Amino acid sequence: MEFLEGISLRELLRERKNPLSLEESIKIMRPFLNGLSFAHSNGIIHRDLKPENIFISKKATEEGIIKILDFGIAKGFSKESNGKLLSSLTVDGSILGTPLYMAPEQLMERDLTPTTDVYASGLIFYELLTGSQAIEAHSISSIVFSHLNEIPIQKINELPNIDEQIKKFLKTSLTRETEERFQSAVEMKQFFDKSFPEQGTSEFIKLSNEINKIQTSLIESKFFKKEEIIKDNIDVIKDKNISPQKKSKFL
Repeated sequence: MEFLEGISLRELLRERKNPLSLEESIKIMRPFLNGLSFAHSNGIIHRDLKPENIFISKKATEEGIIKILDFGIAKGFSKESNGKLLSSLTVDGSILGTPLYMAPEQLMERDLTPTTDVYASGLIFYELLTGSQAIEAHSISSIVFSHLNEIPIQKINELPNIDEQIKKFLKTSLTRETEERFQSAVEMKQFFDKSFPEQGTSEFIKLSNEINKIQTSLIESKFFKKEEIIKDNIDVIKDKNISPQKKSKFL
């Protein structure tokens, strides 16, 4: 098993005070699409793409920076089924995935294709660029409503100072109709590489340094939190007013 040093994309987005720059967002999306297109080319749909499942390595080189994690609910599809995964359900009938990042067809329990991952990838790229989620709902019913009524597309149209190619990429990823989306991460990658050619490594190295700082901060935070818990437990044990039975729980 590979040992990974770094942080999840969710941790990066949560710890930053400002959204990622366009250059930084592209530096993350490019290797992510490389990995996802490899999976799609080999007949695998992830089905649960989200910032928590994207790991950013501490390596200061672009190759291998992004790791796509948690293929636990991934499924294969075949050309014989026209690229479709014939069920979006588990054996017991539960829908798999994270609602905020689920495609409309996934929410409606329809057949899945690589376009399901395309939709989630578009939502992730939107979040990179804006620092906020395209779906900001607080109940399952409102989340489903937002996906089915193309709320993400409406938000894209309202984005200020965003390149038209970026908007086109997002809209083609996030349209409700699967036939109108990129058909796989392979098509996404082709559009992405043509529209946003590589510009060098300066932004990526800057981002890598920030990842190191965030990881150190998170480790220190967890360490001090554990120290506080230990201190609290010691105080309880020393307290003469607490019964021996209760003290035993902290030993």
